Amino acid sequence: MTLQFKNVKKGVAKNTSMVDLSILIQVSVEANSELINFKITSCSSSTSWIVTWASGTSRSNDLALKSSTKRVLPLGSVACPVTKTEEGLYKTCSLKDLPFGFYHSSHVFCYLPLPVETSFPVHINGSFAVTSDRRRLSCKTVDDKDSFDSDWNEALMGDAVCNAYILF
Repeated sequence: MTLQFKNVKKGVAKNTSMVDLSILIQVSVEANSELINFKITSCSSSTSWIVTWASGTSRSNDLALKSSTKRVLPLGSVACPVTKTEEGLYKTCSLKDLPFGFYHSSHVFCYLPLPVETSFPVHINGSFAVTSDRRRLSCKTVDDKDSFDSDWNEALMGDAVCNAYILF
């Protein structure tokens, strides 16, 4: 399976202290005959995406600056598939309508995909705190004395990811 990326820069904020970036990206997936053992025949697909990144501006930024033991980055993004209309404009499309090789439901990513689904109409990416097996986001349990990882995930989702979603 190969991925090909073609980046087109769409916009960058003038304020260098805050990340505010959107790009249009073309992602192509190709399955070749090497995957026949997995019952995947040769096929390929390509989809355009709008990806928007934003930095945290309140709680996640404060946690990042105050944390002396954890090195965290208050950065989040959302990604949504788009199609080009006859007028040359882009409109969003449902994740359910994506071709082979793409998730058909919203997932959380910590740079790589996690087996965590959401009810949002977009994919969510961020520098989340995850469990050591990368199966879920870290969360507070009754035995935890320190809940930084859980607090961090909540702050990142409510701040940086929310900012990226609003910018989208």
